[in-house]
Amino acid sequence: MSCGCIRKQMLAIVAKPNIKHGLSHTRAYKCWEHMKQRCFNPRTESFPYYGGRNIGICKRWLRFENFYADMGDPPPGMSIHRINNDLGYFPGNCIWASWSVQNANRRRWSNWLLSYVAATRRVKRGSWREAAS
Repeated sequence: MSCGCIRKQMLAIVAKPNIKHGLSHTRAYKCWEHMKQRCFNPRTESFPYYGGRNIGICKRWLRFENFYADMGDPPPGMSIHRINNDLGYFPGNCIWASWSVQNANRRRWSNWLLSYVAATRRVKRGSWREAAS
């Protein structure tokens, strides 16, 4: 007979928590997840601008621990930024940057292309609403 402490010890050994890094609820982890979605998930809205343009992620950064070791925590108000927009995500091409820095380093779209994208989004949204009613 036991008071129950042996059972608790056995459960602690058998049911070890599967914690790798304990950072899954941080901003760095969310940035890493979104980066992977943009590059690898064709169902993501921004995939054509990243994965569709062959923007990838280096093999080292496919593990969050490595990404975090290289980049650390993002400072407040900053997100991941690629210095050269035509290259992928890897340590020498990425920094934490503010929106103003990121906007200054984006691909330039023609006015025609901007109006085309806006028009197609309006059509898609309008047709969806008509079909739903």
